[in-house]
Amino acid sequence: MNFNEWKNALLNEDNTLLGRSGLSEWIPLNELRVPTDRTPCSNEFIFDIDSNEYEPSLNLAKNLEEFSTTYSIPFLRFSSGRLFHYSVFFDKTISIPDNNMWKTYYSERIITIQMVQSFLKDFRFSLFKMLTELIKPVENACFDYQVMYSKHMIRMEGAKNKETGYFKSLLTELPEEQPKITFDDVKYPEKIEHWSIPDDILIAVYNEYMKENKGRSFEQKKVILSAKYYSFIEKIHETPFRDGRKRVVDLLFIPYCKQIMKWDVHHSLKWIREWLDRSYALEFSRHPIYDYNITQKFNNSNLIPLSKKNIPIHFNEDDSEIFEVLSE
Repeated sequence: MNFNEWKNALLNEDNTLLGRSGLSEWIPLNELRVPTDRTPCSNEFIFDIDSNEYEPSLNLAKNLEEFSTTYSIPFLRFSSGRLFHYSVFFDKTISIPDNNMWKTYYSERIITIQMVQSFLKDFRFSLFKMLTELIKPVENACFDYQVMYSKHMIRMEGAKNKETGYFKSLLTELPEEQPKITFDDVKYPEKIEHWSIPDDILIAVYNEYMKENKGRSFEQKKVILSAKYYSFIEKIHETPFRDGRKRVVDLLFIPYCKQIMKWDVHHSLKWIREWLDRSYALEFSRHPIYDYNITQKFNNSNLIPLSKKNIPIHFNEDDSEIFEVLSE
């Protein structure tokens, strides 16, 4: 394939894809001639490997490929000069073997389109999370869940990574050294293969999901599922910190309040300020975080909080307090 053929192949998978060029607004991908970013397809799992070093990311990539080969999961391997990004496309039509699924899942009398869409999104993420947990872990490398949990963007295949100066390309093999792909060397997949997800995997995910959520209302399910996954943030909030406060607020607290707990800016500000006041009581900062800083970032933030696995990527050894809390 060339660039336009690949773009058409993606639109054939999901004609609702959005794209953008640079920092422009998001518009339908088919209206863009040369997009730099796109949203993931609705039937696409994104395994985005995150690490500060190349070797751990390479080892996790090898484990992912070994797992995928063992279970006959077709994948596409990409890089834009830093680490690795894998796409797995699955069959668009999935039949979950339970005729009473909606009746047993929802306690409301009226089932809205929003409820169905939310269930499918959460179920898809639960399936993705289960797959990542089955892949042998590697120290100092992890999968970035943000790409799959929210309506996130990924770099368009063939686009330039401004940080590395190289282009995102299909990799026909896993390189032992960091790939450096120029525009002329960019490759695209020949075709998109689909994974037919086995019934036993679907049943296992569905049963676990049902067990955790049966009998709860729609809004309760959304908050409880997310809050349970991010319960470690509440532990962090209980402990005042001397160092790393700004990153805790920006990468954990603000996204947690806005995206997970669905609090408004006033309630969120009060919750964050309570932790900051206790932290400043330990040791005052020369560069304190003011309310208007929090409010502005809250209003502009579309991030979800860092996962527990991703914290070592964004916090260093000097931030010992956060690692002490997480180890308890």
